[in-house]
Amino acid sequence: MKPADCRYGSSDVPTSVSCQHCRNVCDFTPPSQSLQPTVDIQALRSNSLPSEAQVAEALAHSEVEEAELTRCREEIRRVRHVLAQLEKHEDALNQRIQQRRSCVCLGNDPDEYSLVIYSDDPPMSSSDSELEDDEFKMMKRTNEKHAALVKLYLKNSGQHSLNIDLWEHVDYKWSDYEEIGDAHDALGETGFSVFCSLMQEIYRCAEFRYSYPDNLIALLDPEDMNIEENGFPLLSSFYDHRDTNTIASNAQWFWKSIKAAPIKHLSLYTFGRLDYLPCNHIQSLVIQNPDHWSLLLNFLARLPRLESLTLQRLEHREFDQSPPFRPIILPQLRDLVITTEWKPPVLDPLFAALALPALSSLKLTAGGDMFLYRGFAAEPWDLSVAFSPMLRHSSSPLREVELHLPISTISATAATGMLRVLPNLTHLTLEYRVTQTEPSVIPVLCSQMQPTHNVDKTSESEILLPCLQHLAFYEFWNEGCDADRCISTTGHFLDMVEARKQESGLLQDVSLVFYKDGQCDKPPLSLPEGLASRVTTLKATGIQRCHIRLPTYLWVEVEI
Repeated sequence: MKPADCRYGSSDVPTSVSCQHCRNVCDFTPPSQSLQPTVDIQALRSNSLPSEAQVAEALAHSEVEEAELTRCREEIRRVRHVLAQLEKHEDALNQRIQQRRSCVCLGNDPDEYSLVIYSDDPPMSSSDSELEDDEFKMMKRTNEKHAALVKLYLKNSGQHSLNIDLWEHVDYKWSDYEEIGDAHDALGETGFSVFCSLMQEIYRCAEFRYSYPDNLIALLDPEDMNIEENGFPLLSSFYDHRDTNTIASNAQWFWKSIKAAPIKHLSLYTFGRLDYLPCNHIQSLVIQNPDHWSLLLNFLARLPRLESLTLQRLEHREFDQSPPFRPIILPQLRDLVITTEWKPPVLDPLFAALALPALSSLKLTAGGDMFLYRGFAAEPWDLSVAFSPMLRHSSSPLREVELHLPISTISATAATGMLRVLPNLTHLTLEYRVTQTEPSVIPVLCSQMQPTHNVDKTSESEILLPCLQHLAFYEFWNEGCDADRCISTTGHFLDMVEARKQESGLLQDVSLVFYKDGQCDKPPLSLPEGLASRVTTLKATGIQRCHIRLPTYLWVEVEI
């Protein structure tokens, strides 16, 4: 832009504007400084009509001012563009300056800074011998330089939220702490300093992972560490990984703060006392090794906002002769995950006590790794006793079901009844065991899931799982695995997939996998040419994935 191009209007009232090209100063007269006369207020109040001369004069002034208004808007648009470019350039300069300063810092005496951060530690064998001589060295190896780094981080982090992990990396007995009268002896001076520095910042802690026993917390004085009451105002995630459920009397100040915190995500290593646990805000709960079902159900009943529940390694020691539990309703629970090494029938009392009207996803793994149970007799599980009735109360929102039962057999009748109450299911994974007396349920289920063109409208609603999109069957066979039955089952499976694909096109991901116990003493099975060609045809119809695995450890896969 030339200097002459930068000049607008009269120069009587100059306003400096920098041109982005020539950097010259532009003179601009805003509309408020226009030389056009203003409108007389009395003329607006007059009851007489304006003369033709007055109308012509007003129109002429308006035309001039409209042209000036256009120039004003163009200038504003141009200046805003210049400002945006300058701000963009400013951000780029700031970023490059920070990067260059970082490089300069990294290049200055790296050995010196490395010595500050990483001290020379004794060999592992020497460390082990020291631990044998002195039981309590949990944090004594934390030297002053490490403590300074922690404090520097806490200082530079300002008031941003923190994720704090306090882990006990050495195993000590509960009684060991009873012999200590001071936290300095347990942690060492530097370790105690680091611990206190972290605890003093818990007011901005958003996630807290903790594994130290209560006897250590009992040695701490909240007044000495300047910890206020209800010291976790921002805490949303708490992971209690202590290997005990006993609370020391002098640690009540800590657990009162935990109970008053707005915790939404709670994870527990063990499940015992409940009085220290918050209830009002919890949305997700993870419990490892829960072994007191009555306490568990009572606690769940106190969680009105619970949306996700995970029970890992569920035990059943107290339940062989236990009476039925009082039913509870979890009105907002959407996701349920249960894992246990025991056979699924022991879970029936738990399922009978649960009402889950909002359940959307369910995953059950019962029986553990099948290879650990070779030689064990397969045990049937009657789905109609408690499991299917529980699902019936959650049938409307339930979308995903995964059942992993590698040592349990199920009947086709019970499986059909279970799926019958799940009309909106979109994802189904069914893993179970097949024996000589308990055959595969796939032929029966596939016949119920297969749409036909000669049924009337009233019968269409009886087709199993009309909304299904993802389907996976996993069958565990014993030594008497019959190749012909596997091939026949595969044929029924493909019949159903082809029919549903042609009818609605919703089914997009299918898997059929056979496992066989023992060693392979027969030639590997191969997919017959007729079935293989049908799988190829499925690819042409647009199905995303078709995965078939025959037994005797031969994989026949078609990834689409």
